[in-house]
Amino acid sequence: MALISCPECNKTVSDKATACVHCGNPLKTSEDSPALPAPPASAVPVRQGVAQAVENRAGSSLWGFQVFIAACIAGYLASSWWVFGGVFVGLAVLANIPYLGKLVGFAMAVAFGVLVYYVCKELGSPEAGYVIGGIVFLGFLAANMAMSRHLGDLKASKADQ
Repeated sequence: MALISCPECNKTVSDKATACVHCGNPLKTSEDSPALPAPPASAVPVRQGVAQAVENRAGSSLWGFQVFIAACIAGYLASSWWVFGGVFVGLAVLANIPYLGKLVGFAMAVAFGVLVYYVCKELGSPEAGYVIGGIVFLGFLAANMAMSRHLGDLKASKADQ
C-alpha cells in the first residue's frame, strides 16, 4: 500500500482508497483504473504517523483550555481584563518558543496538579489530593508535550512548502 496525494485537498491517502477520506473527492473512476501516481519524495510529510498527529492535535486543544483557565484565574485575582489578556497572549506566545514552551508546559502541569491537590485538601481528603493531583499533573504534562510536538509538526510542514 502506497500513499498518494489527493488532487483536491493535497492530503495523503491510500492508493487503494476509492475516495479521499478527508474531502470525499473520488480517486478512481472505475475498478480497473489505476490510482493517482505517488507524490515525489520531497512531498511526503515529515511525520507519517496519522495517529500520532491526531494525538498531538488533541493535546494542543487541552493546552488552549489550560491557558484559558490560567488567564481567567489571573484576571480574577487581579480584577482586570488587561491581566487576563496579557496572561492569555503571553502564554500563547511562549508556547511557540521551542524549549521555553516545553518549560512553560511543565510548569502549568505542576500548577494544575498542585491546584487540584489543594482543592481536595480543602474538601477534607488530602490523600485523594495526592492521587488526583498526580493524575492531573501527568495528564496535563502529556497534553503539553503533545502540544509541543504538534507545533513542531506545523513548523515542519510550513518549512516543506
